[in-house]
Amino acid sequence: MQSDSDIAGFLLKAIALLGALTALYVGFEVLPYYLANTRFVRVVRSQARIMGGREELAAALQDAIYRDAQA
Repeated sequence: MQSDSDIAGFLLKAIALLGALTALYVGFEVLPYYLANTRFVRVVRSQARIMGGREELAAALQDAIYRDAQA
C-alpha cells in the first residue's frame, strides 16, 4: 500500500506536468499574435514619425494605419 507522501508526490508531479503543458500551449497560441502586434505597433510608430509632422499627410497616415490593421 502506498503512503500518503507517495500519493501527494505523484499528485504534485502531475499538477506540475499539467501546468507546464498548459504554459506551452498558451505560449504557442499567444506568442504569434503578440509578435504580430509588436511588429504592427513598430510600423505604425515609424509611419507616424515620418508623416505625422505634416498636416497635409494626416489623411494618408490614417489610411496607411487602417490598411496595415486590416492586413
